[in-house]
Amino acid sequence: MTSAVVPPPVQESPEEALVFRLGEERFALALTAVDEVAECAWPHAVPAAVAPMLGVVALGGALLPAYSPHTLLGIDRRDTGGAQAIALLLRRGDRRIALVVDELLDVIAFPRAALRPVSLGGAEAQLVTGVISREGDIVAVLDAGSLVDACLDCHPSEGS
Repeated sequence: MTSAVVPPPVQESPEEALVFRLGEERFALALTAVDEVAECAWPHAVPAAVAPMLGVVALGGALLPAYSPHTLLGIDRRDTGGAQAIALLLRRGDRRIALVVDELLDVIAFPRAALRPVSLGGAEAQLVTGVISREGDIVAVLDAGSLVDACLDCHPSEGS
């Protein structure tokens, strides 16, 4: 009689995410979804722009639409009055946007099993995939594709 060899369980690669702050809340995006992080001049206003669009930023020789995720997530955005902004460059197909955040906090790795579901209503339900606990804080993990789509839906002709 031969004994079957049981393969060891497959080790899941940890999720890597960029953690940032909006207001007093912490959020994360998959590291693979962020093309670039840049400090740039505060977005130039665009006539008739509606929230969540802030305006446009010049990055890498291109003008990109800049959006505030605060509006989409129901968070008050404080007017920093500063001339600088922190932008996360995200891509959806051939379209790119700059997402303006309040502060970069960390790059983390966490097991997919640590992501807990969350019940939200409204637009936030499409944007938040779950939450993780990190050093006593709750971090909401965002779906980058849905976030970009929500921004571009406000101005479907924008993007580069």
